[in-house]
Amino acid sequence: MFIYFRNPPAPADNVSNFFHGFRLGGHRGSPLNAPENTMVSFKQALREGVDLVEFDIGLTRDGVPVLMHDDTLDRTTNMSGLLRDHDFSELAAECNCAASFRRPRGVDLPDEPQPDGRVPICTLEDVVQWAKEKNVKMLFDVKDSDTELVDKIGEVFEQYDLFDCALVCSFYPWVIYRIKRQNNRILTGVTWRRR
Repeated sequence: MFIYFRNPPAPADNVSNFFHGFRLGGHRGSPLNAPENTMVSFKQALREGVDLVEFDIGLTRDGVPVLMHDDTLDRTTNMSGLLRDHDFSELAAECNCAASFRRPRGVDLPDEPQPDGRVPICTLEDVVQWAKEKNVKMLFDVKDSDTELVDKIGEVFEQYDLFDCALVCSFYPWVIYRIKRQNNRILTGVTWRRR
């Protein structure tokens, strides 16, 4: 099978601005030192000297883009089941993204969890606002081909003017195609893994 997608490239200035000064990225933040895909992890990664944070995005049942690597909540949180089966209000009230995290000895995190010990789930909007404020570049990793999620990512790019400080990647070529169809100024890349 051969599939060919053709979209106009992003403007050269956006590409140049994105890669200018980029040296080090934090995959899911600093997941060895803090719970992955959380604000605690991104802040730790920044202290460790990153210029970019990579994060994984999924949608809640009520359509809120949040950061979660897996389709399910089981591996990294105190909750279970598909992310898509939970409303954001439920996740905000109950989800502890540090439930399975074991902090290495000697790592002191100034950005500790909430008083109840939870590290809350992070919304896409939370991390985008923080990264813009701190001048940290972003790599949106889209592991879901849901058109609602793809459309919301395009809206976030427009709302926060992310065209030269963020890039969208996915294993799904049609996600990249749809993103580029929304706005060809969005920097994109296809993730590829040999098996």
